[in-house]
Amino acid sequence: MDAAGYLLLGEARLALRQFAPASDAFAASIALAGDNAEVIYYLVRSYQVLANESFSRMEELAPDSWRTHQMRAEVYKLRYDDPQAIREYERAAQFCRRRWHSIFTAICITCCIVPTTIWARPN
Repeated sequence: MDAAGYLLLGEARLALRQFAPASDAFAASIALAGDNAEVIYYLVRSYQVLANESFSRMEELAPDSWRTHQMRAEVYKLRYDDPQAIREYERAAQFCRRRWHSIFTAICITCCIVPTTIWARPN
């Protein structure tokens, strides 16, 4: 199959809400045709839906998992809602103290915060 065929296959699978097979078809199209804005758009859209479905499942299975709070923080970070992102990173840290360093680093990177401002907060 050529790149155009994989694009059509991906669009058909997308219409059928078969997001994983759709993304596979779009990736195959890119591999054959190189950079194509239309194909990349559809690939990104299919990945977005898959990511959203996965995150929703994660929230259902483990709403208070430190990883769920970490993912919520990442979503807020993408929306430029730094105060909410920080709150979720802090919740993640409460659930997983041993991984505090990586979460703390993410907070600082997200918000350009001087580390001492976080460490100075009371528990």
